[in-house]
Amino acid sequence: MIVSPCLSTEVEVGPATPPEVRMKAWDQHVKLRESSIFKDVEWTAVGPRIQGGKIESVWSVKKRKSTLYCGSGSGNLWKSINNGTTWKPIFESESTSSISVVTVSDKDPNLVWVGTGEPHMARSSFAGTGVFKSTDAGGTWQNMGLNDTHHIGRVIIDPKDDDVVYVAALGHQYTYNKQRGVFKTTDGGKTWKKVLFISEKVGVVEVAIDPFDNKTLYAVAWERDRKAWNNVVAGPGSGIYKSTDAGETWKLLTKGLPTGEKVGRMGITIAPSNPNVLYLICDHRGVGGEVYRSDDKGESWRKTHEGNVKTGIGYDFCLIRVMPDNEDEIFIVGFNLLYSPDAGKTQSIISERTVPMLSYKARRATPHCDNHDMFIDPDDSDRIMLATDGGLYLSHDRAKTWLHVNTLPIAEFYAISVDAREPYKVWGGTQDNGILGGEAKPMVLGEEHWYWSHGGDNYVTLIDPKRS
Repeated sequence: MIVSPCLSTEVEVGPATPPEVRMKAWDQHVKLRESSIFKDVEWTAVGPRIQGGKIESVWSVKKRKSTLYCGSGSGNLWKSINNGTTWKPIFESESTSSISVVTVSDKDPNLVWVGTGEPHMARSSFAGTGVFKSTDAGGTWQNMGLNDTHHIGRVIIDPKDDDVVYVAALGHQYTYNKQRGVFKTTDGGKTWKKVLFISEKVGVVEVAIDPFDNKTLYAVAWERDRKAWNNVVAGPGSGIYKSTDAGETWKLLTKGLPTGEKVGRMGITIAPSNPNVLYLICDHRGVGGEVYRSDDKGESWRKTHEGNVKTGIGYDFCLIRVMPDNEDEIFIVGFNLLYSPDAGKTQSIISERTVPMLSYKARRATPHCDNHDMFIDPDDSDRIMLATDGGLYLSHDRAKTWLHVNTLPIAEFYAISVDAREPYKVWGGTQDNGILGGEAKPMVLGEEHWYWSHGGDNYVTLIDPKRS
C-alpha cells in the first residue's frame, strides 16, 4: 500500500504483468493474426507525415554510409538505403512497436541490435519486450530476451568482438524489479549475465565503451520512481560507474561530481579523438543542467561552466556528444540543442536554418525541441543526425543547417475523431506535435494532404458536426 502525496489517500499499486504472460499474449496475437477472417484485409497508410514524430534513436551504418536506421518511440523501426530520401518500416511483425535504441556493428553491416521500451520514462512511455537481433540488416528479427527490463537505455557492441554486447536497462516504469542494471552477453545474446545491479529502485540509462580499450566501460545509474500521481526523477542511487575488466567489477566515480537525493538523469560520452576525455551532462535538481569534464578517464571531474546550461535538462532528454575531431567541441542535447566550442564553458543555439522535405507554413528556424538522440559520423564530423519529438533532422555542415526529414508517418495520436464532410477528414491531437487533420486517402511520395496546427501536446480534438 502506498500513500499518495497528492491525493492523501492510500492507493494499491499492483505488480507489473509478468513477462511470460505478456509473451504468451503475443503468441496468441500471432495465432489470431494468422487465423482471423480479416487476415487478407489490406490496410492503407494515410499519414500524416508533415509533423514528424517522437524519435528515440538514429544510426548510420559505417560500411554503408547511405543506410540509415531510425527508431520511433511508438511507431516502429525505419530503414533508408538512400541516405534518408525514402524509408521502409522493418519492425512491423514484432511484439512491440516502441523502439528505444538501434545499434549496428561497425564490422558487420548486417548485424543490427534493437532495444525496446522508451527510455525517457514519461506517462506516455510504452514498455518494450526486451532486445532484438537481426543478422540480415533488418530483414528478420529474433527476440534475444531481457523481456522484463521494460525500458532499455542503450545497447552497445564490443568494437573488437560482435558476440559481446552490453545492455543498459532501466526496469519497470511504475514498480520496482530486479531485471535492471547492465547486462552482458558473450555469445551473441544466447545467454545474459547481469554484471551491474544497484537496487530494485535504480536502473541504468546509459553505458559507454572506450573505443581504444574494450575492457573499460562507463555506466550511468539513475534512481527514479514514477507513479500515476507523482514523478520522482532523482535520488541517491544515481551515479557514474566505471569498469576496467569488461564489466566484471565496477566502482562508483564521485570525485568532483554531485551526489545525493537531487542527482537525476545523466548522460556520458567519450571523446573519440582522446579517450582520456569524458563529458557528463547532469540533471541536478534545484540547480539545473550541468556539464562536467574529466581528463583522466573519469577519476576526477570539474564543472565546465558557471550556473546551469541554457536549455532544459530532465528525465526525458539528457544527452551529450563530442565531435570526433575535436575534444573541446560538444553538443548538449536537451530541450533545445546547444553547441559549445570551448568544452562547455559557453553554449549557444547554432542551428541557423531548417529546410523541410515536405513543406509547411510555420517553418521553424531551428529543429524541434525535446531532443532524444544524436549520431555524429565518426569519419565525417560534418554529417550529423538528430532525433527529436518532431522527427528526424540531417545536417551536412556541422549542424549549422538542417534538413527536416518529415516523411515518416509516425505521429503519436492520443485520440482521433472524424468530421461530417464529404469526403470526411480525420482529426487528432498528438504527442508534442499539435493538432492534425486530413483526408483518409493514400499517401503520395513528395506530397502531403494533412493540415498541421503547431503546438505541444494536444489530446481530444472535436469538430463541429454541423460544419460542412
